[in-house]
Amino acid sequence: MMVSLLPISKTCRKERLTQFLEISIALTENERQKQDALIHFLVAGASIKGILATACCWYSVFLQSKFKLHWHILAMSLDGLDDNSTAPNRGDLSVVYTFVHEIAKMLKSTANLALVTIVDELDNANLLKPQLDEERAIPNQAVWAAIGWISMSFF
Repeated sequence: MMVSLLPISKTCRKERLTQFLEISIALTENERQKQDALIHFLVAGASIKGILATACCWYSVFLQSKFKLHWHILAMSLDGLDDNSTAPNRGDLSVVYTFVHEIAKMLKSTANLALVTIVDELDNANLLKPQLDEERAIPNQAVWAAIGWISMSFF
């Protein structure tokens, strides 16, 4: 696939934005606020306009697709989500955006951060469901996945 280095026309940008919006999940107001808070944190408070706005739209859809793809792990890990749900219910993404935002804050503020430290902090903040030591692998997987999603915003 060849990537064009030519500027994207406004019409093309509008078409792409429309495509992004069509495949994204319809969010509740609270979910939208949580999503916006995460995006603003990741762009360090920069004004979201122009190409950054396009990138943020893409990233929002990217995150939602990852949430859907990894829902089984998120539902089993995050407090406030139904263990047996196969897809997000209305309002569930508020929990997920909060989870990802907290991980992003830890990644930004803590040097030499270990996976176990992140999981412990999230557990102490009651964002994770109670688990036995042998069940710790599930939240570890959820945190590891979220770190990957967050890192996509830096490349």
